[in-house]
Amino acid sequence: MDANAYFSAAHKAFCQAQVQQGNIEYWYKIGGYIICQRFAGQALIPQMTEALSHLQISPCSLADLTICLWDSSSTGIAMPSPPWSVYDYGDRGLVNGYNCDRFCTLFQVGPDVLHLFDRDRQLALYWVKTAAQIPYWEHSFPLRIALHWWTRSFPLQLVHAGAVGTQTGCVLLTGKSGSGKSTTTLACLEAGLLYLGDDYVMIQTEPISSVYSLYNTAKLEASNLWRFPNLANNVSNLERLNCEKALIFLHNHRPEQLISHLPIRAVLTLEISHQENSSLQKRSPSESFAALAPTTTFHLPRYPKVITQKIAALVNKVPNYRLILGTNLKQIPEAILSLL
Repeated sequence: MDANAYFSAAHKAFCQAQVQQGNIEYWYKIGGYIICQRFAGQALIPQMTEALSHLQISPCSLADLTICLWDSSSTGIAMPSPPWSVYDYGDRGLVNGYNCDRFCTLFQVGPDVLHLFDRDRQLALYWVKTAAQIPYWEHSFPLRIALHWWTRSFPLQLVHAGAVGTQTGCVLLTGKSGSGKSTTTLACLEAGLLYLGDDYVMIQTEPISSVYSLYNTAKLEASNLWRFPNLANNVSNLERLNCEKALIFLHNHRPEQLISHLPIRAVLTLEISHQENSSLQKRSPSESFAALAPTTTFHLPRYPKVITQKIAALVNKVPNYRLILGTNLKQIPEAILSLL
């Protein structure tokens, strides 16, 4: 069974699951395109919709991308047995022999989630044996892999970054994990700035360099919650903070500060210091590229050359700075506002 035959068999299984549990659809506008989430039953809806709810729209006649989601436990429909062997699993779960220009195939070992994509049909499939296996971080950025594969042909790219701004524009906040992206975005949120995301956003490289919001989630280490007392009571997973980051779905608490897209005024590479004051330093495009490209290509399977080309195009079009983060949280949004 080749990639085409297996995808067709998997899609047939989804359709059978729909018959068993019913079809439920959620529609979104993302990056100027229409996305349809199609569920077989309700089991996966809580995990896969809340982070996207600020982008939800009324149902449309056609979608630019359709993503079908189901589990076997609640529907009683199994995924067809894979025609590949355990020796065919490659980098980050990509299945050797089942990834080509048209098809993408990935199996996440551990949570055991299967991701499939057919570029010709603009159709993605997401399957898991049971909803309980979906890891908590997937709740904060659902559909990340499918959206990455789908945008390959467009001047759009998911990036591991945050973004905040005002009605006139935004800054893209870059840096490796632990560099202060979440702290910075939440400090700006508390100061009244608009919020596009703190972990993953979508950039547009042309004709205008812009950021599109993907997820309304804020994630923070539990040990840092004391710095944001106005948000601490809004954590959705309080009972699991011993093993998970705190998750806050801002559409429930700060909907007026969420915005779908803004033009980019600058790219900021974050660096934590132990000084009180924050400061900005002009930097080269190469520094922004070095902060943004490696983490993005590491987290998003396939198309590393396309990712780096799009990021390079962005950082060479807009100003680049290093933001040294001081311990005085109030100074962080003040520094960012000076660029806007």
